[in-house]
Amino acid sequence: MELHYSNKNAFSKPLDEVLVKFYTAEELWGIACQQVYPALQQTRPDKREKKAELIEKLNEVFVSEETMQRLFKAMPPDLYAVIELLAWGGDHWAEKVEKQLGVEVLNRKTLARKRHYDRERIEITRKPEMWWVVADHESEKYYSSDRRTALRLPPAVRSLFRKHMPKPAGYNLEPFDAPPEGTRTFRCDETLGEDLRVVADYIDRGHLEYTKNEAIKKPCIRALARLTGGGEFFPAEKSSAKLPLLRHELLVNIVASTGSSLRQAMLEDPPDPARMLRPLATELFKHPDWFFEYVLTHLSGSPYSCDKAATARLKAVFAALSVDQWVSFENLENYVNYREIDVDPAPRHRCQVSIEPIRKDYYSIGRIDVDSTNGWLLVVVPMVQGSAFLLAALGLAEIAYALPRHPGWQRKSEVFLTPYDGLAAVRLTPLGAYALGQTDEVELKASQRQRAEILLNPQRLTAICRHIDPITEMSLLEFMEKISDGCYRMTRQTLMRGCSSGGDVQKRIEKFKAQIVRNLPEFWEQFLEDTKKSAVALTPKTRYTVYELADNPELRRLFLSDAVLREKALKVEGTRVAIEKADAASIARRLAALGYLMR
Repeated sequence: MELHYSNKNAFSKPLDEVLVKFYTAEELWGIACQQVYPALQQTRPDKREKKAELIEKLNEVFVSEETMQRLFKAMPPDLYAVIELLAWGGDHWAEKVEKQLGVEVLNRKTLARKRHYDRERIEITRKPEMWWVVADHESEKYYSSDRRTALRLPPAVRSLFRKHMPKPAGYNLEPFDAPPEGTRTFRCDETLGEDLRVVADYIDRGHLEYTKNEAIKKPCIRALARLTGGGEFFPAEKSSAKLPLLRHELLVNIVASTGSSLRQAMLEDPPDPARMLRPLATELFKHPDWFFEYVLTHLSGSPYSCDKAATARLKAVFAALSVDQWVSFENLENYVNYREIDVDPAPRHRCQVSIEPIRKDYYSIGRIDVDSTNGWLLVVVPMVQGSAFLLAALGLAEIAYALPRHPGWQRKSEVFLTPYDGLAAVRLTPLGAYALGQTDEVELKASQRQRAEILLNPQRLTAICRHIDPITEMSLLEFMEKISDGCYRMTRQTLMRGCSSGGDVQKRIEKFKAQIVRNLPEFWEQFLEDTKKSAVALTPKTRYTVYELADNPELRRLFLSDAVLREKALKVEGTRVAIEKADAASIARRLAALGYLMR
């Protein structure tokens, strides 16, 4: 069966419509002769039956497990191997199927050239005996030798066959005890409570800054990496700029994207898991656009709409993991694929995303559109891998991984498609099991730090801080200078640091009140008000032009004695005078009357 514009719409219909509108009577007759009559243990009739009768017999086969097994048994081994591969593996390129299984699926006929300089044309058709299989050509009839044909099964037929075919390895989760050899592991659930508190406090105090493209600035990420204790996935890796701060980029972006009420829960001491962990997991999987922005960073373009149900299904996949045992990524990938769990947040019919990989050989691939043949590798696999890293960044999962490397696709100047390509295995932490609903109780380690207390001297511009923490100290040093441990002093210079205008001073004062203390003593309020008023020392007077007098004693005497010149020319310093632009013409006329010119 060939897929073309006349039957394309019927391809994705329910099974009864696929049989009526997609497959032809000739195709169904061939299927019946080869498979249906043996499955029903009936003799093939001498006369070809009508299409409605053939569909009725097919439905008789579909309702019984026994007849379906006889249907599979009646298939030639090559056909069954192809159908099994397409049923469990989805769409495949024909050349890949032929090479992998050692069978011929397509007929290739080289057409005679009309002219000696014409390009070679090859007519591609599916072999008649490959019943059920659909050939999807890039062109309607012909293609050149560098193009390919995809082999597909209608979704309804694929689902039917999967119900009755033996389950492949990886259909169920197969946990094991130890992480794979040669991998490193990462977990940060011990420090998660303190890490979230630090990040939320940093954001709440207004330290977080954004670029013009609305991305968090790297210095902010680096500062938080120094302030938190959870560590990084690739702390000392210098082969790629995307790796050293990967964990904190995920952590900070997610916390910054959550609501203020959830960040306030992160600031509580001791932390309440019920108000923080489960809402965090719920908020995370409620926003598929976050995964596009923070996880699927290799995709360019933006989806027209996101499928919230896809991320909810992804959450259920990770909720099926255990705390004590690992699950390999290959097993997790097969689990999602074989059970037809749709975790793609932007289906192809609603989103046109593309990628720009570069192969490190003579040929560059350029821009590639995501379609049904590569969507699994370019979207779904990175989605599952990146989600595991994201949960690990939030302390909800423990991962085993290696340096990322992708055998088929690499971004420019990289050896990987995404930073998550090295994922080997994953398991939940106790915090993750609680957040995803497996358990009802969990203990979140409380912060060992006491809350910082800032005391402002009511008579001097000095402040004392008790139980100081790194973020509070960073805030104080932004506006003050350190006198001794726990003691700080504000001056005009420290307050106005980095300001270039009166508006900057106003913003600095507002930022100081937001980060340090909102209710200031009267002495401090007066100082800030005086600084704001007197901050600008010089104001340009653009309506005046400064002139240099010629070295002439008589001319200088005229500017001192003549009524017109003395009135309209202001002495500046030395032999310079300032003249208002509106008076320049009258000054020029007066000087001309006195025998002088004005340049």
